[in-house]
Amino acid sequence: MNKLPVLQRHLHTNIRDEMLLKLALTHRSYAKSNNERLEFLGDSLLNCIIADKLYHQF
Repeated sequence: MNKLPVLQRHLHTNIRDEMLLKLALTHRSYAKSNNERLEFLGDSLLNCIIADKLYHQF
């Protein structure tokens, strides 16, 4: 049973690439694969957005 569609509905997302969703939800301690690259990308994007907001606010 594939639970990813149920999870996507619950999270109100529509990610077409199922492997990307699995990778994003995989904890780094999982032996076969990890999400460090996506974590780095997400952190960098979040830092950029926060810096932009702070720059324009102050």
